[in-house]
Amino acid sequence: MKIIIGILLISCFLGRTTAQNANYKRAEETKAFSLPWKYDRLTPFFTEGSDDFWYSLQTNDGEKYFYVDLKNKKVEEFIDPVYLATEMEKATGRKYNPKKLGLWKIHFKKGGRILSWRDGRVIFNYNRITKKLGYTNLPSESDMPPIHGFFDSGMSPDGKYQVFGKNHNAYIRNLEDSTVVQLTFDGTLEFSYMTGWGDVKEEVPLAPVWFEDSKNFYLFRQNSHKVAEISNMNYLKGRPLAYNTQAVLAGDSIVLYDEISLFDVETKTQKKIKIDKWQDQLTRVLHSDTKNNKLFLERRTRRNNILEVCDVNLKTGDVKVIIHEEGDPYIGIELASIHFINNYNDIIWWSERSGYGHFYHYDREGNLKNAITSGEWTAGKIVEIDEKNRTIFFQAYGIAPDENPSYAKICKANIDEKSKVTILTPEEATHEVIFSPSKRYIIDAYSRPDLPCRFSVRDIRGKLIASLGEVNLDDLYKKGWKMPETFSVKSADGETDLYGVMWKPFDFDSTKKYPIISCVYPGPQTDNVPLIFGVGSTNEALAQIGCIVVAFNHRGGIPFRGRAYHSFGYNNIRDHALADDKCGLEQLIKRHPYIDGNKVGIYGHSGGGMMSTAAICTYPDFYKACVSSAGNHDNNIYSQFFVESHYAIDEQIVKTQDSIKTANGKDSVVTKTKTVYTTNLPTNMELAKNLKGHLMLIVGNMDGNVHPAQTIRMADALINHGKDFELVFLPRGRHTYDGVSEWYFEHKLRSHFAKYLLGDFTNTGFYDIKTNEYDQVIK
Repeated sequence: MKIIIGILLISCFLGRTTAQNANYKRAEETKAFSLPWKYDRLTPFFTEGSDDFWYSLQTNDGEKYFYVDLKNKKVEEFIDPVYLATEMEKATGRKYNPKKLGLWKIHFKKGGRILSWRDGRVIFNYNRITKKLGYTNLPSESDMPPIHGFFDSGMSPDGKYQVFGKNHNAYIRNLEDSTVVQLTFDGTLEFSYMTGWGDVKEEVPLAPVWFEDSKNFYLFRQNSHKVAEISNMNYLKGRPLAYNTQAVLAGDSIVLYDEISLFDVETKTQKKIKIDKWQDQLTRVLHSDTKNNKLFLERRTRRNNILEVCDVNLKTGDVKVIIHEEGDPYIGIELASIHFINNYNDIIWWSERSGYGHFYHYDREGNLKNAITSGEWTAGKIVEIDEKNRTIFFQAYGIAPDENPSYAKICKANIDEKSKVTILTPEEATHEVIFSPSKRYIIDAYSRPDLPCRFSVRDIRGKLIASLGEVNLDDLYKKGWKMPETFSVKSADGETDLYGVMWKPFDFDSTKKYPIISCVYPGPQTDNVPLIFGVGSTNEALAQIGCIVVAFNHRGGIPFRGRAYHSFGYNNIRDHALADDKCGLEQLIKRHPYIDGNKVGIYGHSGGGMMSTAAICTYPDFYKACVSSAGNHDNNIYSQFFVESHYAIDEQIVKTQDSIKTANGKDSVVTKTKTVYTTNLPTNMELAKNLKGHLMLIVGNMDGNVHPAQTIRMADALINHGKDFELVFLPRGRHTYDGVSEWYFEHKLRSHFAKYLLGDFTNTGFYDIKTNEYDQVIK
């Protein structure tokens, strides 16, 4: 017995000596880090009638103001903030902070000499050449032009008519003689022309889309009749009550139905657009040009594998298909776009028909004229169109070999032919641009996780005109901040490159061993790997407790790498990203001696909550700790559109026979067919029996996206298998945590990994940087 006790004491002693103290103080300090300004964008204010502009930068010494003279390729600081603050105080009697004058949305007059703005009853005029400030006082408010507000009350462009709703129907009022005509008679509470007003009986304003000639307008309504409800609970005030909302879940037999109606003002008649083609189809207004009286609609099948663009005849309501698109297994929607140019004689359509997203040129009748771009890379959003020179400017992903294909470069191409694409922004980074008024120049802001944001001006040939500065990080470095690192690993197939970001403790020591934590999100519409520079993130703060934190791509994630990549998870919603995460972590463990492969953690939110839970239950000997928040553990009760559009749904054709009376009074049997949709998706509950590590489930009571029932079902499965786990319930938590819910989540996240990866059970992790004390309570 003494020997056994001695062994236990030795084991406890050894366990304590190998534990690491979590640095909660540093984590909390890091979470408070921020950059001094909006770091991912530079806002130019163009001189009247010119491409020249001014902009401001927030530096360690305060705001600085620069003027860009493009003709002379000159960038000059044109304001002395101390002088300006002093002179403005003389004019208004108020104090101004020279480090933060806050000049915004004001423009130089023609010629670029005079900058004018109003402060109260004082009009300031600053001369950029003489660098002198002048001002004039306005004698009274009556001398100022009136400020007009605008409220969309359903009025026609010519001001003669107003459309309103009452008792779920639409009415039109002649504002010249006050006569009222009821336009519709089939409105009901669940299929109302008064969308968003509920069961209101009195007159309410509607928001029709008017065409500029005031002869036609259209209204949209949605049929929610018999759409099933889900319930949530309000626990926080008064008597605890359930409240219900309608929601269409995966596999539901009754879905929302959209209807669009055209109205003729002269005849006061309604024409319902004949959009129906497929059972349970999805419909939306794609483009309405009120000036040219053009209306285009999009309809797609429930499976999201067939799509049509339709031209609507405003006189008859007839629909003409101009583009028919099919995709296998589904049509990507995140980057999809359509543009009408040249008075609707040309259509630019985005499609993944080649396996990669590219632009195609159609005429107004829907005839394909030519492919505009092509290749094993993805064309993204169009950012500008130069109709005169027949040129499009767009984002491009993966166009430069051997670079991270997740970063958006800006490119241009000719509309009329498949020509060589010109890369305008060569840096390997995420680029966002603003075009000058003449479209001859672009103001480029670019960054990546390990490259602070930089700014430049280029012409539309890509030639660098001027560098405009970059974010200054001196203050951060003085606080001990360190830059994150980027890396790549191979996916489980041994071929596909996956790109990621690594955050280390700021006091990192390569001779020590650190646990590693993977932050995950499986896609396919996005992932959680940052593409621009930032500080103070959850991952950066988490690393400071004494861990290596990583986030990297998985096949089936971001839509920037082609159809095969983002649809990798089709028919495998739960498990498709798991092998890639484990494989990538194993490569990092082997590559870096400072990573402890016996202490691996994983966490994620929403889809990442699903993925992290599935991972620790699928590889229970690899992952030792997991935090899973707002996880969709059972996608059979998740959003119909998301699940069915990106993953899978079962279809079964059912035939029914009805007996009807014919014109001569005889019975006739009519055979009808209907598609029945069902889902039988795998759930995390099926994996609960495998859990060995330390799992924390977190759920927000007020989550309107992933219903709390999903987490409750997972908890029930774990209990039924006798598994030890933690359940954190956030009474005020919505799907995206904020306020006290975010604060509590961040601390529970850190303390969980501190306990089960670092072995630090000394405190809860609630550290107050203001008092330098632990376990402070929010007041």
